[in-house]
Amino acid sequence: MKPTLFKISSLLLLLFLFVAGCQKDEPRTPVFAGIYDADMLYHEFNPPFQIALQTDSTKDIQYGIDSIDIDLDGMFDLFISQRIYLDWRDDFNRLYLKDYNFPFSGFTLQNGLEVASKKETFSIGLGHTNGTRWVDTLHYESRIDKIDYWQNSGDKTWLLNTNIWSWAAPPITFWGSYGTWYKLINTEMYIGIRMIDNLDYKLGWIKVKVYSRDNFEIVSYAIEK
Repeated sequence: MKPTLFKISSLLLLLFLFVAGCQKDEPRTPVFAGIYDADMLYHEFNPPFQIALQTDSTKDIQYGIDSIDIDLDGMFDLFISQRIYLDWRDDFNRLYLKDYNFPFSGFTLQNGLEVASKKETFSIGLGHTNGTRWVDTLHYESRIDKIDYWQNSGDKTWLLNTNIWSWAAPPITFWGSYGTWYKLINTEMYIGIRMIDNLDYKLGWIKVKVYSRDNFEIVSYAIEK
């Protein structure tokens, strides 16, 4: 018995749907923090990248800002700001602090760059909560392509004219922790990054050596080509 035109059309449709489903479900190449290959742009700083800080002895602070061109296209994508109080303690007299005038380390993101983030929610009294996003801390070989939460240049972090903090100690009464990077000492961590590329993302990482919250250096980074 010869197959009818309807049966042939049905079989072709099922075959098309099967092939389309396989293509849709095909997983992307895994990206691991600290790992790179020939398909990635890798850059190592020599010496490691550090922010040059200027001292204002009248306010007893140090402040600096610097930038990195992640994909080497001639445009700076990541701006890193840092403010240090030389006499900062956890019991510091916060009445001395003013808006935008407190210890912090934060990132401003440009040109479609995003960083992996972690949201912290905290109570502000009377049953209400608030929250902020921190730059997430990733360990060596963490799966960058499995990260769900990202911060981009359109998401403004309140109280400071940067897009996201790694740590901060602002002058407000109700607050959660000081951030994901605040208590790190003598350790290497990674920051997950991605950049928009047509309709998809290029994934990568930044390797950071943290000596203390006031002293860190960027060792290297890698991102897909």
